[in-house]
Amino acid sequence: MIVNEKALVRQMKDAYKNQGYTVAVRDDRMMITSGYWIVDIDMDDVPSEVLALIALHVRMIPDNDRAYKVVKGDDGPFVQSKLITDAMGGLEQLDKELSEAKFQHEYIRMKKTSLCYDGQGVWQAIESNDIFLIDPRYEVLICSDAIVYRVGNGLYAEGAVSRAWVLRVAVSGEDAAKVRHLQQRRWVTA
Repeated sequence: MIVNEKALVRQMKDAYKNQGYTVAVRDDRMMITSGYWIVDIDMDDVPSEVLALIALHVRMIPDNDRAYKVVKGDDGPFVQSKLITDAMGGLEQLDKELSEAKFQHEYIRMKKTSLCYDGQGVWQAIESNDIFLIDPRYEVLICSDAIVYRVGNGLYAEGAVSRAWVLRVAVSGEDAAKVRHLQQRRWVTA
């Protein structure tokens, strides 16, 4: 699985305390998102820690074609039933961007460097020196040995049983002038 299980549990707990997260099940796949990241996992391979956390927060594991948003309230979890089409909208939009990126050959393989710039993790394209900055809180969701691609405004990784998108949250430090000096050097190897 390309999703880091421990990081996913941490992100779910953090999202639960703040803006909440959405969990949805469709076609034997579970989608979990906070808006900054999305993971899509085959139901048979959802880690037991993740299922336990969902059961604790939502008070059940969603059935097929069901979706819930959960956020911590003063008296415990606040669970809101959502339309499955609304819950899956972000995933469908990213799937569309992914198809377009593959078609237009803008599916850029990236690799994490050991650098940090302006509070962001530094990723570099495998075939060029292009730099992409992403929030280190969310990039840990993708296992370090996964093959990662830049698709639009985020990173994407796919494995046999799971997929993950990590969306760029802040772009303030990534204009061309600020990262030009980083792009003059090769930081990763293929």
